[in-house]
Amino acid sequence: MKVITVMQTKGGVAKTTTTYLLAIALSRRGQNVLVIDADGQMDLTRLFLEPMLEPQDDGDTMSIIDRHGLISLFEAMQKFRQENRLSDLLTKTLDLPAQATYTDGRDDVGKIHLMVGHPDTTSQDEHIGAAQSTLWSFPINRNVPNAPGYIVRFAATNLAVDIVLIDTNPNQGLLNAYLWWASDFYLVPCAPEPPCFHAIGNLANRLQKRTASILSILPELEMAKTIKPVRQEAPVCLGLVMTTHNDCKKVVTSVFPCLLSCC
Repeated sequence: MKVITVMQTKGGVAKTTTTYLLAIALSRRGQNVLVIDADGQMDLTRLFLEPMLEPQDDGDTMSIIDRHGLISLFEAMQKFRQENRLSDLLTKTLDLPAQATYTDGRDDVGKIHLMVGHPDTTSQDEHIGAAQSTLWSFPINRNVPNAPGYIVRFAATNLAVDIVLIDTNPNQGLLNAYLWWASDFYLVPCAPEPPCFHAIGNLANRLQKRTASILSILPELEMAKTIKPVRQEAPVCLGLVMTTHNDCKKVVTSVFPCLLSCC
């Protein structure tokens, strides 16, 4: 099982669309995929849930979330902080039906599971930051920084998926940092325009600083009672995904085999 985070500090570069299309493409190749919406805008959640809307939902995908009792990463982290257990997480992710994944009734495709988004997802940055600054005085907080990655891998292992795709928010706070750290690989969507290239430079600098920061507290994180093992090195960048290109077919055929070979 491999975890891939899709990240970029600039908005509007088709980060969510990239995650969405990769999930569908990988499932068509027979891969079981867990998709995690870690962006408070919840656009990825809406993309997957809109085909499941019923007349009584009145176009509101939140009705589907409520009807199925789905849990978000935000809620899973709250539960973890309060109880340090995730026993009911498996029943709170959605095994998407065929009409939501465009598999055209084929029976040779993999399953797509969805962990929905939540409007308050980025508020976890504050909780992680508070825990990170008090690791030495409050040992119980050693579990908190790596909780996002622990939740991701707990769900992926128990759902028996082959690949996890995480759609992050553009702000690149601490939640994104620890989701990234828990990943095996990451992809950076990019449009061919100067602001986007500038954002890539900012992202590279930020990830370098995050790596140094996490490594500096790694001994403390390794003493956590619940979350083990702790990842020892940063994930590998699979490269840039040019999301606006004159020859989209060429881009897809060059990126997708690389992605499959790594997974």
